[in-house]
Amino acid sequence: MLFRSQISTDFKNAHNQYVNLLQNHSWMDFTDVLVRAVNAIEQCATDDGLISLRQTLQNYKFITVDEYQDVNPIQEKLVNSIISHGAKLCVVGDDDQTIYQWRGSEVTNILTFASRYSKVKSVILDDNFRSSKGVVDLATIVANDIDPSVRLPKKMNAAGHQKYERGDILSLELTDPHDEARWIAKKIKSMIGLPFRDKSDSPERGLTWSDFSVLFRSVRTDSGTLVDVFKEEKIPFIIKGLARLFEIDE
Repeated sequence: MLFRSQISTDFKNAHNQYVNLLQNHSWMDFTDVLVRAVNAIEQCATDDGLISLRQTLQNYKFITVDEYQDVNPIQEKLVNSIISHGAKLCVVGDDDQTIYQWRGSEVTNILTFASRYSKVKSVILDDNFRSSKGVVDLATIVANDIDPSVRLPKKMNAAGHQKYERGDILSLELTDPHDEARWIAKKIKSMIGLPFRDKSDSPERGLTWSDFSVLFRSVRTDSGTLVDVFKEEKIPFIIKGLARLFEIDE
């Protein structure tokens, strides 16, 4: 935890300039939207000037929060302020999948959910239809190495129809991004046409280009080499994730 006294003067000054910039241009960033929403909802409980907001919230019967493991403190406060007007709450999440600590997500929200709310009913979704047994077993081994005091106990089950053979999962060390891109391109080309079933009762078909995907930590900074190699190898591709926020009309 970072205390206010530990924040440098330069950072405080930069933050103040940023806040002034937003105010001068009548802009709101995402955090600003959340803070203002929480303030308005809390204020509407006693402010008749916000009676229409209060009436709207009282009409809500159910609230669902997806990816609950990545909710941060202000988002949790927003959820609490909304359901304080009578709505029932349903959250969906997996504490083993929290990846947004760098932007303030607080995994204890889901870890302590059952003890913080009354009449909680838990529904465990432990059947994985997306991954083969090899992927599920490997993920289980990794997850079970986590301190049990900071995760919810669960058993994962590979319920999909895809078969797994030893060697389907690889851990490789390559010399540079170009060698990595070459290996990926070669591997994809070698798998085109291999037998595959979309569902357990589907007819067998051959793998096509659209069956493959490559994940990047950052599409903007990390995809260039692979894109160049795909072009050289005449591998068709679609690249997503290059959206530039301030270049769209909104």
